[in-house]
Amino acid sequence: RQRQMCIRDRESHGGTSLAGTVLDDTYPATSSRIGAWLISPEFRVPGSGSSPAVNVWVWAHLRDGHSATIQIREVGRNWTELDRFTGDNGRWVQKRFSLVDWSDRDVQVGFHLNNFAGANAVPRPGFYVDDFSVTSN
Repeated sequence: RQRQMCIRDRESHGGTSLAGTVLDDTYPATSSRIGAWLISPEFRVPGSGSSPAVNVWVWAHLRDGHSATIQIREVGRNWTELDRFTGDNGRWVQKRFSLVDWSDRDVQVGFHLNNFAGANAVPRPGFYVDDFSVTSN
């Protein structure tokens, strides 16, 4: 079962909005496997000579056995994992990923929460992303 991540106001890294799991509570425990996705619109990656990159701030406080990932895919292709988060990083962390391997291609970036612990898992706040940007020289 898939759910979408929410976009609302809550202690964002910058500005007044962010995207995340459940913004006004902890994300729900469940006995079934649930994945939540936030997927960017399609965009064309600039040429490799311009050093294209994705920049994003992330904050994760996840249950034991849960993980969150940042992924990328060329439109119509399979996802490639860029980074994985588990446990509690306890603060906003800036991440930067080179897009040189996807230069001159149409891609999407995805943020995925894997929720697959049992219903008795201890509640945690979840996974949040903010200040997403694509840069080039």
